[in-house]
Amino acid sequence: DPQEDGKNKSSRPIPAGLITLEDALVLRWALIPICLALSACYSFQVFGLSLVLTLFIIFYNELKAHEHWISKNFITAVGYACFEIGSTLIAGKDMSRLEPTAISAICLSLAVFTSTLHAQDFKDVEGDRLIGRQTLPIAFPNLARTSMLVALPLWSICLSRVWGVDTLCTLAFTGYAAMVGFRFMTCKTSKAARMSCKLYSLWFSVAHLLPAYWRYFHEEQNYAF
Repeated sequence: DPQEDGKNKSSRPIPAGLITLEDALVLRWALIPICLALSACYSFQVFGLSLVLTLFIIFYNELKAHEHWISKNFITAVGYACFEIGSTLIAGKDMSRLEPTAISAICLSLAVFTSTLHAQDFKDVEGDRLIGRQTLPIAFPNLARTSMLVALPLWSICLSRVWGVDTLCTLAFTGYAAMVGFRFMTCKTSKAARMSCKLYSLWFSVAHLLPAYWRYFHEEQNYAF
Protein backbone atom coordinates (compact mmCIF):
# COMPACT_ATOMS: atom_id res chain seq x y z
CA ASP A 1 0.00 0.00 0.00
CA PRO A 2 1.62 3.31 -1.10
CA GLN A 3 0.09 5.21 1.81
CA GLU A 4 1.41 2.72 4.36
CA ASP A 5 4.86 2.52 2.74
CA GLY A 6 5.08 6.30 2.72
CA LYS A 7 4.76 6.20 6.51
CA ASN A 8 6.52 2.97 7.46
CA LYS A 9 9.03 2.30 4.68
CA SER A 10 9.74 5.53 2.81
CA SER A 11 12.91 4.09 1.25
CA ARG A 12 10.96 1.57 -0.84
CA PRO A 13 10.92 2.25 -4.62
CA ILE A 14 7.37 3.63 -4.90
CA PRO A 15 7.37 6.14 -2.00
CA ALA A 16 10.96 7.05 -2.86
CA GLY A 17 9.84 7.96 -6.40
CA LEU A 18 12.06 5.40 -8.14
CA ILE A 19 9.12 3.77 -9.92
CA THR A 20 5.48 4.71 -10.41
CA LEU A 21 2.66 2.61 -8.98
CA GLU A 22 1.42 1.85 -12.50
CA ASP A 23 4.84 0.60 -13.65
CA ALA A 24 5.23 -1.44 -10.49
CA LEU A 25 1.91 -3.17 -11.19
CA VAL A 26 2.96 -3.99 -14.74
CA LEU A 27 6.26 -5.41 -13.48
CA ARG A 28 4.52 -7.40 -10.77
CA TRP A 29 2.09 -9.13 -13.16
CA ALA A 30 4.80 -9.69 -15.78
CA LEU A 31 7.02 -11.47 -13.27
CA ILE A 32 4.37 -14.04 -12.33
CA PRO A 33 4.54 -16.16 -15.53
CA ILE A 34 8.32 -15.77 -15.61
CA CYS A 35 8.66 -17.07 -12.05
CA LEU A 36 6.24 -19.93 -12.70
CA ALA A 37 8.14 -20.94 -15.84
CA LEU A 38 11.47 -20.89 -14.02
CA SER A 39 10.00 -22.94 -11.18
CA ALA A 40 8.72 -25.53 -13.64
CA CYS A 41 12.28 -25.96 -14.91
CA TYR A 42 13.28 -27.38 -11.52
CA SER A 43 10.45 -29.79 -10.74
CA PHE A 44 6.68 -30.14 -10.66
CA GLN A 45 6.78 -29.72 -6.87
CA VAL A 46 8.64 -26.42 -7.08
CA PHE A 47 6.18 -25.20 -9.70
CA GLY A 48 3.27 -26.17 -7.44
CA LEU A 49 4.75 -24.19 -4.55
CA SER A 50 5.21 -21.14 -6.78
CA LEU A 51 1.60 -21.40 -7.92
CA VAL A 52 0.32 -21.65 -4.35
CA LEU A 53 2.49 -18.68 -3.36
CA THR A 54 1.12 -16.63 -6.26
CA LEU A 55 -2.50 -17.38 -5.30
CA PHE A 56 -1.90 -16.43 -1.68
CA ILE A 57 -0.17 -13.19 -2.70
CA ILE A 58 -3.28 -12.27 -4.68
CA PHE A 59 -5.44 -13.21 -1.71
CA TYR A 60 -3.21 -11.07 0.57
CA ASN A 61 -3.21 -7.97 -1.64
CA GLU A 62 -6.16 -7.87 -4.02
CA LEU A 63 -8.63 -9.50 -1.62
CA LYS A 64 -7.40 -7.39 1.34
CA ALA A 65 -6.51 -10.32 3.59
CA HIS A 66 -3.71 -8.18 5.02
CA GLU A 67 -6.20 -5.98 6.87
CA HIS A 68 -6.78 -8.38 9.81
CA TRP A 69 -4.03 -9.96 11.87
CA ILE A 70 -5.44 -13.51 11.68
CA SER A 71 -5.56 -13.71 7.86
CA LYS A 72 -2.40 -11.60 7.56
CA ASN A 73 -0.38 -13.86 9.83
CA PHE A 74 -1.76 -17.06 8.29
CA ILE A 75 -1.01 -16.03 4.71
CA THR A 76 2.42 -14.67 5.64
CA ALA A 77 3.25 -17.98 7.30
CA VAL A 78 2.04 -19.99 4.29
CA GLY A 79 4.08 -17.81 1.95
CA TYR A 80 7.14 -18.22 4.13
CA ALA A 81 6.64 -22.00 4.11
CA CYS A 82 6.46 -21.98 0.30
CA PHE A 83 9.75 -20.10 0.13
CA GLU A 84 11.45 -22.46 2.59
CA ILE A 85 10.18 -25.68 1.00
CA GLY A 86 10.93 -24.49 -2.53
CA SER A 87 14.45 -23.31 -1.78
CA THR A 88 15.19 -26.50 0.18
CA LEU A 89 13.98 -28.65 -2.71
CA ILE A 90 16.16 -26.73 -5.16
CA ALA A 91 19.20 -26.98 -2.88
CA GLY A 92 18.71 -30.71 -2.23
CA LYS A 93 19.84 -33.72 -4.22
CA ASP A 94 16.28 -34.66 -5.19
CA MET A 95 14.11 -31.68 -6.17
CA SER A 96 10.95 -33.76 -5.96
CA ARG A 97 11.02 -34.61 -2.24
CA LEU A 98 12.38 -33.49 1.11
CA GLU A 99 14.50 -35.65 3.38
CA PRO A 100 13.36 -36.19 7.01
CA THR A 101 15.78 -33.66 8.54
CA ALA A 102 14.60 -30.97 6.12
CA ILE A 103 10.95 -31.71 6.91
CA SER A 104 11.60 -31.39 10.65
CA ALA A 105 13.55 -28.16 10.16
CA ILE A 106 10.85 -26.57 8.01
CA CYS A 107 8.01 -27.61 10.34
CA LEU A 108 9.84 -26.13 13.32
CA SER A 109 10.70 -22.99 11.39
CA LEU A 110 7.06 -22.56 10.38
CA ALA A 111 5.89 -23.03 13.97
CA VAL A 112 8.40 -20.47 15.26
CA PHE A 113 7.56 -17.97 12.55
CA THR A 114 3.80 -18.32 12.98
CA SER A 115 4.01 -17.68 16.72
CA THR A 116 6.49 -14.78 16.54
CA LEU A 117 6.04 -13.08 13.15
CA HIS A 118 4.20 -10.15 14.73
CA ALA A 119 7.66 -9.01 15.87
CA GLN A 120 7.86 -7.14 12.56
CA ASP A 121 4.51 -5.38 13.13
CA PHE A 122 5.51 -3.28 16.15
CA LYS A 123 7.59 -0.91 14.04
CA ASP A 124 4.75 -0.47 11.53
CA VAL A 125 1.97 0.43 13.97
CA GLU A 126 1.66 4.06 12.81
CA GLY A 127 1.32 3.21 9.12
CA ASP A 128 -0.94 0.24 9.80
CA ARG A 129 -3.31 2.41 11.81
CA LEU A 130 -3.31 4.91 8.95
CA ILE A 131 -4.82 2.37 6.54
CA GLY A 132 -7.04 0.66 9.12
CA ARG A 133 -5.02 -2.56 9.32
CA GLN A 134 -5.58 -4.60 12.51
CA THR A 135 -2.27 -6.27 13.35
CA LEU A 136 -1.76 -8.12 16.61
CA PRO A 137 0.22 -5.25 18.23
CA ILE A 138 -2.69 -2.91 17.44
CA ALA A 139 -5.54 -5.26 18.38
CA PHE A 140 -3.88 -6.75 21.50
CA PRO A 141 -0.75 -4.73 22.33
CA ASN A 142 -0.10 -6.18 25.79
CA LEU A 143 -0.64 -9.76 24.64
CA ALA A 144 1.60 -9.20 21.62
CA ARG A 145 4.47 -7.88 23.74
CA THR A 146 4.09 -10.53 26.44
CA SER A 147 4.08 -13.28 23.83
CA MET A 148 7.49 -12.15 22.59
CA LEU A 149 8.93 -12.21 26.10
CA VAL A 150 7.64 -15.76 26.63
CA ALA A 151 7.92 -17.32 23.17
CA LEU A 152 11.49 -16.39 22.25
CA PRO A 153 13.21 -18.04 25.26
CA LEU A 154 10.90 -21.07 25.15
CA TRP A 155 11.54 -21.61 21.46
CA SER A 156 15.28 -21.20 22.07
CA ILE A 157 15.25 -23.98 24.67
CA CYS A 158 13.05 -26.21 22.49
CA LEU A 159 15.15 -25.76 19.34
CA SER A 160 18.38 -26.28 21.26
CA ARG A 161 17.07 -29.58 22.64
CA VAL A 162 15.79 -30.79 19.27
CA TRP A 163 19.03 -30.02 17.44
CA GLY A 164 21.38 -31.20 20.17
CA VAL A 165 23.01 -27.87 20.96
CA ASP A 166 25.57 -27.96 23.78
CA THR A 167 24.83 -26.34 27.14
CA LEU A 168 26.97 -23.22 26.71
CA CYS A 169 25.50 -22.37 23.30
CA THR A 170 21.99 -23.07 24.59
CA LEU A 171 22.49 -20.64 27.46
CA ALA A 172 23.85 -17.97 25.12
CA PHE A 173 21.03 -18.48 22.59
CA THR A 174 18.33 -18.45 25.27
CA GLY A 175 19.85 -15.47 27.06
CA TYR A 176 19.91 -13.47 23.84
CA ALA A 177 16.28 -14.43 23.17
CA ALA A 178 15.26 -13.28 26.66
CA MET A 179 17.01 -9.95 26.09
CA VAL A 180 15.18 -9.43 22.80
CA GLY A 181 11.85 -10.40 24.36
CA PHE A 182 12.47 -7.99 27.23
CA ARG A 183 13.12 -5.19 24.71
CA PHE A 184 9.73 -5.78 23.12
CA MET A 185 8.13 -5.50 26.56
CA THR A 186 9.91 -2.34 27.71
CA CYS A 187 11.04 -0.36 24.64
CA LYS A 188 7.89 0.91 22.96
CA THR A 189 8.92 3.78 20.67
CA SER A 190 8.97 3.34 16.88
CA LYS A 191 12.75 3.68 16.83
CA ALA A 192 13.13 1.07 19.56
CA ALA A 193 10.70 -1.25 17.75
CA ARG A 194 12.82 -1.09 14.60
CA MET A 195 15.92 -2.10 16.56
CA SER A 196 14.01 -4.88 18.35
CA CYS A 197 12.87 -6.21 14.97
CA LYS A 198 16.48 -6.31 13.74
CA LEU A 199 17.57 -8.16 16.89
CA TYR A 200 14.68 -10.59 16.43
CA SER A 201 15.73 -11.17 12.82
CA LEU A 202 19.23 -12.04 14.02
CA TRP A 203 17.76 -14.51 16.53
CA PHE A 204 15.58 -16.07 13.84
CA SER A 205 18.59 -16.36 11.51
CA VAL A 206 20.57 -18.19 14.18
CA ALA A 207 17.59 -20.50 14.74
CA HIS A 208 17.83 -21.44 11.07
CA LEU A 209 21.47 -22.43 11.51
CA LEU A 210 20.70 -25.04 14.17
CA PRO A 211 19.81 -27.86 11.72
CA ALA A 212 23.27 -27.32 10.18
CA TYR A 213 24.74 -27.57 13.69
CA TRP A 214 23.01 -30.93 14.12
CA ARG A 215 24.20 -32.19 10.75
CA TYR A 216 27.79 -31.22 11.48
CA PHE A 217 28.08 -32.41 15.08
CA HIS A 218 25.58 -35.27 15.27
CA GLU A 219 24.50 -36.62 11.89
CA GLU A 220 28.05 -37.13 10.68
CA GLN A 221 28.86 -39.03 13.89
CA ASN A 222 25.83 -41.27 13.34
CA TYR A 223 27.03 -42.08 9.82
CA ALA A 224 30.51 -42.78 11.14
CA PHE A 225 29.16 -45.55 13.36
